[in-house]
Amino acid sequence: MLPMLIACPADRLGVEVPLGGVDTISAEDLQRDAYALTRPEADVAAVFERRLTQMHLPPGLTGDGRVCAAYGSGGRSRIVLAPWPTEGPSFVEDAARAAILISVAKGWDGHAPPADTTWLCLAKPGAALPPGEPLALGVTVKADRLEAIDYRKLRDDTQAFFRTLGG
Repeated sequence: MLPMLIACPADRLGVEVPLGGVDTISAEDLQRDAYALTRPEADVAAVFERRLTQMHLPPGLTGDGRVCAAYGSGGRSRIVLAPWPTEGPSFVEDAARAAILISVAKGWDGHAPPADTTWLCLAKPGAALPPGEPLALGVTVKADRLEAIDYRKLRDDTQAFFRTLGG
């Protein structure tokens, strides 16, 4: 009986598995990524690169205060920018914005790239960015500590933003 259970599809066991797209964006992922990016010992670039790579969106531009990954195959180029989380008054908000970019990449995972290119960039002020039309992140985050963020609302706002990107 045990081998049969192991071979069963998850949905037959009553486990709901998102099929990709907007439903894969979760409050738990946003919270985990925001915390990972704010740990004192965290290498922000390494955390961001690792998570994007896990979403099958390896960064194409790194170094010099930026980490950028492109989704798409040409055409019009857009850039969604999140500020690099550094100590200061916007540290928590910037980490949450970086977590939003990771969740957008997760939403794209497993989907055929569109004709246009969208860059997800985490960058320090003054860092060189790929050419393209700047696209506002479209999600407002106001918090002075991670515990103050309403991650369910952040998930809903991130899902709404994801839909504006064609997801």
